[in-house]
Amino acid sequence: MKRIVSIVLSGVIALGGVGYYEGMETCKGMKDYKGKGNANANVVRAAENNMAVTTFDITPQQLVDDMGVGYNIGNSLDSAKGANASETNWGRPRITKELLDGLKAAGFKTVRIPTTWTYKVGSSPYYTIDSTWMDRVEEVVNYALDDGFYVILNTHHEGEHIIPDNAHKQQCAELIDAVWKQIGNRFKNYGGNLIFEALNEPRVEGGENEWNGGTAEVREVVNYYNQVALNAIRSTGGNNSVRKVMLPTVAAAVAETALNGFVKPNDSNVILSVHAYSPYEFAMQYPGVNTWGSTSDKSGLEWQMKKLYDMFVSKGTPVVIGEFGTTNKGNLDSRITHAEYYVKIARQYGISCVWWDNGTTADREGAECFGIFDRYSYMPLFPNLISRMIASESGTEPIEEVHYSEGNNILGSLSLYNYNNASSYSSDGTISIGSIGTENWQPHVSASNLTIKPGTQYVFKCKLNSSIDRSVTIHFQIPSNNYETLAAKTYSLTAGKTKDVEIMIPAQSETKTGVKCTICLGAIGGTSNLPSHTVKVTDESLRELIEEEETEKEPEPETETETETETATETVGESVQLEINGFQISTLYEGFRTIYSVADPKNEVTERGVIYGLSDYITDADMVVGNSNSDVYYFVGTDNGGISGTYSNVDGAKSYAMTMKNIKTAEFYNAKVAIRVYVKLKDGTYKYTSIERKSVYEIADYLFRNRLMPTEAGHEYLYNEVLKKVNHNY
Repeated sequence: MKRIVSIVLSGVIALGGVGYYEGMETCKGMKDYKGKGNANANVVRAAENNMAVTTFDITPQQLVDDMGVGYNIGNSLDSAKGANASETNWGRPRITKELLDGLKAAGFKTVRIPTTWTYKVGSSPYYTIDSTWMDRVEEVVNYALDDGFYVILNTHHEGEHIIPDNAHKQQCAELIDAVWKQIGNRFKNYGGNLIFEALNEPRVEGGENEWNGGTAEVREVVNYYNQVALNAIRSTGGNNSVRKVMLPTVAAAVAETALNGFVKPNDSNVILSVHAYSPYEFAMQYPGVNTWGSTSDKSGLEWQMKKLYDMFVSKGTPVVIGEFGTTNKGNLDSRITHAEYYVKIARQYGISCVWWDNGTTADREGAECFGIFDRYSYMPLFPNLISRMIASESGTEPIEEVHYSEGNNILGSLSLYNYNNASSYSSDGTISIGSIGTENWQPHVSASNLTIKPGTQYVFKCKLNSSIDRSVTIHFQIPSNNYETLAAKTYSLTAGKTKDVEIMIPAQSETKTGVKCTICLGAIGGTSNLPSHTVKVTDESLRELIEEEETEKEPEPETETETETETATETVGESVQLEINGFQISTLYEGFRTIYSVADPKNEVTERGVIYGLSDYITDADMVVGNSNSDVYYFVGTDNGGISGTYSNVDGAKSYAMTMKNIKTAEFYNAKVAIRVYVKLKDGTYKYTSIERKSVYEIADYLFRNRLMPTEAGHEYLYNEVLKKVNHNY
């Protein structure tokens, strides 16, 4: 790490023309969106051939206000890429009525049903949708509507067939028109709980500025496609003449370019559709950032919601964030904090949010692990996350998590099915597999003739360890009843690493006898050419879950002692509070400053400053004082920030700068800089803020659009030297 004393660099941080960017406060006088209309009273769906008369007398904003927290059934109906592909193409189970019932019981009010259509159509000019596929989609929609959900039905994963550029414009418009007219005709008599979404994340895949608004041409064509889809829906008549329709920006992005490029059609029942995995480093990037919840974290998220409110909601265009969420990094506490605040601040600005669940299981960690609900047991994978998120949005108390104890192990011993006499089963649980078999005939260990009592949940647990990378599927079925499946789960194993397995078997309405527990060790997705290897199964059990009754703890009797009451010793630095307040850009020294404040009521701080990380590979461990990483710098300052005079409009704030004078490239301006404030305490230890990641471009864009530079020359500098350098179409 390069240690730089700011008094030596006083020229660097002396004030030039600066603008100030800080966490935004809640908009004063903003409409309170907690009040919700009785929207559900006005919506019914057509059942079979009964053409129900439906009223649509609520506004789009009233509908959005009533949508609550939503759930995406992702990677199911949208995985049908290929003429013969089905909703299980990506390994997720078929969507069942029980899944929707479970989501309803968990507290969700909206479901989004991502659906791929263009792989299920015939040739031009009619592009006839396969009737079996249309029937299946309608069946799933009816599952949801029957449970009282708001339902968002869209076109999803169509990027190979719907390309927003001039070269494909006419052909794609004809396809969009044909598809939406067919969908519209099938659902035109359905009630107002059904919402259409024209396109999902429309963009030129791999194109310029793909996820941040695309080019001017792409933005123009996406607006054109939105209008084509809307016209097609409206042309089918019936309730579709006034149905609420969601239309996206380019890539459904919330980047300034994408939002500014959106053109709303002249239609009073349009809702803006965007996706916001924010902040990216915490929500989506892996390993990225694991923690979230500081004041500056919350300010950044509120700034984004306020931007959507100012640009759209306040001007009569409601907003739905159709996808948001956080990938599982083993950081549940921070994910809960983020989810609670995300939906709460969105609701304050009149925005509804729909969690993206792509069907991953609770044991998976890493990128794209957004699963929070088990599609086999129909139970929450992370019950506290779901209940606290829903309670935060609605302003109610979260559902208390039920605690269970586990009854006796009723599994019995496992026995081996020895395919081709090529496997063996040792007493220590090791299965040696020589011939893998096929999907129909393969080695497995199982326990049969189990009995599942009605009204009772069960949990199966074991430990798995494989000598090679492979997956293992465990299921509970009733062979005598056409292999009725009570629960099933597939686990990915990494060679040499033990995985703890836990499968919930939901409560059944009647006694289930002849149940078989099977751990399948054969073919994987039809592949039977795995090498000889071993899989070890240990600590296997199947136990009845028994709800624990909470008992009040008897208060301990007070005892008198002759000794004086001891006073708790406060940890050094416990009273010290430090916070990042915002950022400035200096036109004179071509750099940006971090504005922060430190509260030190007991005079325990001996040094303070800012750490900057200038690489995408910087980790939390790098961002500490004394680290030797050559891409990490830190600035130590004096009590007044190393400069004299007024240096910010935040009381008690300090100002330390990171100069960009010698690296004025578009690539650098667009890169995220890791930023962290620290203090050194009198006992020699350090205290840090959480890490923020900001780009010069991001700060300049905010300052420029909000006209926060003190002079017009400052705005011209940002526009010409930073913004246009990064984005030629700015």
